[in-house]
Amino acid sequence: LLHHLTLGVDRPYNGQKHQNDLTGDRTGLAAMTGIKAIVSQYFACEECRRHFVEDYDKCLYGRCVDGDSPTREETVMWLWRFHNAVNGRVFAHRSPGGDVRKAQWPPASTCPPCVSSATGEYSGKIVYHWIVRTYLGDMLKGETPFTMATSP
Repeated sequence: LLHHLTLGVDRPYNGQKHQNDLTGDRTGLAAMTGIKAIVSQYFACEECRRHFVEDYDKCLYGRCVDGDSPTREETVMWLWRFHNAVNGRVFAHRSPGGDVRKAQWPPASTCPPCVSSATGEYSGKIVYHWIVRTYLGDMLKGETPFTMATSP
């Protein structure tokens, strides 16, 4: 659900560019605010809710950007970085001294081009397109002509 909120940023609604009207606000800021509301009100883990709200309010992981509102890519990548930070924190707590990279998403086994085999670092551009393709699939209709074999 949360990834779909980020992917809805600036997407056409019924074939037309969306504006703030009765169909809802499709800005990056609206998606981020909605995610904060969902996490802070519905996550069962109180510590998780507290960590999320603290990190959100500190503008961590690229949440606060210059301009009116984050783009779709900035919004998607904010949630991805946030998600991986949480995965890393939980992994480090459960496996002290373990390799935190094992907790990162997507794993290299799922998206080989996302992770450099030489450095273990993620390519943000490839990860973004992988997330778009994974969650939107056939709904793209040529919107993202990126192929996973292509480097940015």
